[in-house]
Amino acid sequence: MAQSICLIIILMFLPLQAQAESLEIFELKGRTPQEMIPLLKPFMGPEGTIEGMHNKLIIRTSPERLAEIKKIINRFDHAPRRMLIHVREHAPSQQQRQQVELHTGNDSIRIGTQSERGSIKRYTTQSHTDASRTIQTLEGQSAFIKTGISRPVETGTGVITGPVVGYQSTTEYQDISSGFHVTPQIIGDHIRLKITNRHAQPGRRQETVEHTESTTVVSVKPGEWIPLSSTGRAGSNRISNTGMQAETRASNEHSTWIKVELLHR
Repeated sequence: MAQSICLIIILMFLPLQAQAESLEIFELKGRTPQEMIPLLKPFMGPEGTIEGMHNKLIIRTSPERLAEIKKIINRFDHAPRRMLIHVREHAPSQQQRQQVELHTGNDSIRIGTQSERGSIKRYTTQSHTDASRTIQTLEGQSAFIKTGISRPVETGTGVITGPVVGYQSTTEYQDISSGFHVTPQIIGDHIRLKITNRHAQPGRRQETVEHTESTTVVSVKPGEWIPLSSTGRAGSNRISNTGMQAETRASNEHSTWIKVELLHR
């Protein structure tokens, strides 16, 4: 009874222009008005209105637009789908070192792998790290994919026992959690992913952690891997002494990929 009275009040205060347009009340079966209103607003037209109350939508717009809105509601008004979110990290690295040794004597200087006067040595080290995680969530709900480390933090207090002054220290592990929140939403045959990246790193002071956040939106097909982020870094170091030169070059990359699978109803 209370819901019916509220609906009557809303209808009474709709603009008079509503009489020249179509007005319809939709009872939602699987979605909430808060989920459906942002999806339907772009189709309302400049004079259309949409209101939500409990599990109902009150829509006023032209008959042509209303027919299109009905199709959208029938398509998206279903129970939230269960999904699996897969995250894969790939971090290859390579280090090369070249060392040149020169041996001088009465003759001229010679450089070469087979020369008695000198030698060239090259070393290459390659490695890669792969990690994957899977988390289950519901459509429209946010899931947090965590990456991070724990670091030891030592704290100490002074202890006074009579004339003796001592120091007592304890070591605790501080969690430095990075990761990202993923909110999936099915749009047609694609899945819209709202991704908020949360990066944490040790602060300047030992016991502090600095946080940064960024948000992006991507569209992905179910079962398709897409790159989420990619970073790379390269550097070199050169040492030169009498009779020897050495140069070390290092490079590493880090890429994150994401995939979403729809589970059966």
